[in-house]
Amino acid sequence: MIISNLISIILWALHVSTVVGDGIPKDPRRNPRREPLPLCKTCIPWEQITAPGVGIHLSIGYGLAAVKLDDGSFIDVAKVDANPEYLSFMRQKAKEVPEDPGRDYTWREILQIRLQAIKRRYRKLMGQPGTPEAGSIADLIKSLLVETELELGLNNPLTGVALSVPFLPDRVPIVEYLEDAAEYLGIKILRSANLFAPLREFGSAYAAMGFGLCEHYRDYEECEFEDTNLTHKDVLGVSFNDASVSVYCGRNRNARYSIAYEGVQEPSLGHNSLQAGNSKAYWKEIKDLIVSVGKVQLLECRWRPEVMLIMGDAVDAVTEDLTRTVREALQELFPGDTHLPLGDVQVAFPEKDKNHYLYLPARGTAEFARRFQGQPFGCVESLECRANRPGANKTDANIKGQILVQGGH
Repeated sequence: MIISNLISIILWALHVSTVVGDGIPKDPRRNPRREPLPLCKTCIPWEQITAPGVGIHLSIGYGLAAVKLDDGSFIDVAKVDANPEYLSFMRQKAKEVPEDPGRDYTWREILQIRLQAIKRRYRKLMGQPGTPEAGSIADLIKSLLVETELELGLNNPLTGVALSVPFLPDRVPIVEYLEDAAEYLGIKILRSANLFAPLREFGSAYAAMGFGLCEHYRDYEECEFEDTNLTHKDVLGVSFNDASVSVYCGRNRNARYSIAYEGVQEPSLGHNSLQAGNSKAYWKEIKDLIVSVGKVQLLECRWRPEVMLIMGDAVDAVTEDLTRTVREALQELFPGDTHLPLGDVQVAFPEKDKNHYLYLPARGTAEFARRFQGQPFGCVESLECRANRPGANKTDANIKGQILVQGGH
């Protein structure tokens, strides 16, 4: 009798281990999680799933807005130049030295932090952005929202967008400024349950190229499994803008984050600093910047770029010079290697359109927005949710049977 009961308990435990949430069958071999995901409390509205995904990319000197539609196409909405306060703030963040998260703060520093928090709350109570810097970000986002609403012909203001930021050093605080700006504007920053940092320009550009994305994003668990099985790619990225130049050398798998990377944002080398008579010296500095970042990455791992991400508002004006400079940098990093697939910018972008270089990160951000809208937030939707949507076969015996089992009827 005891043995029989023990066997029953073991069989019951095995059955539970193959169920997600409240009774949805799963294959344990395909589940990388230690614990099953909970069942979502509500269903995602179909209107939200099919709504356009709005992505806003904040660069050092400007902002971009793009939209991903339900039919898979993109709309490049607008570029808006930033005001001087925003530009000064972003340049400061680009050169800011990250603090050691483990260091001890003095009582004066703690007092200063608390006073800043009080001032931030007071500004919000007065109907202002938490900080002047957040206000400059809000101004840029607001201008892009207005352009997007006009483009889409919306009667009501947008309430949720995905945001991406330029490449900045790790641990440089930027999140609270974005959140304060969004709070002031009354919008929600879209994200997924496993996105723990702001989207960055090179990750968004990687997504816009079709890399690092799961196929079944509306199934959180399946997407999570697909993410763990994506093939990593070594990436060289150059964001070439009037106000700044950033270089990225990384190993990417999921478009949201990198496995290993090195990068730098250099406002002093923006295209605006290129003057008549110093062209040769300028492009040598750009080449040396790419080489220096690449050498550090080579020390970290056996990095050999197979994907190139070129973007920025100044690329079209200097495509030939930039192509030559990138090629020379690669030749210095990999002398004698004739098999690198990056000999020409056109190789990386065989289907390049006129807005490709400028809107690449904004398109990727819009891609994420579309996915975040239609993906459950860290849970699994019930079978009723899936069966009651347009196009679902409600009379399908298999689905109907699973619903009855799940509901216990």
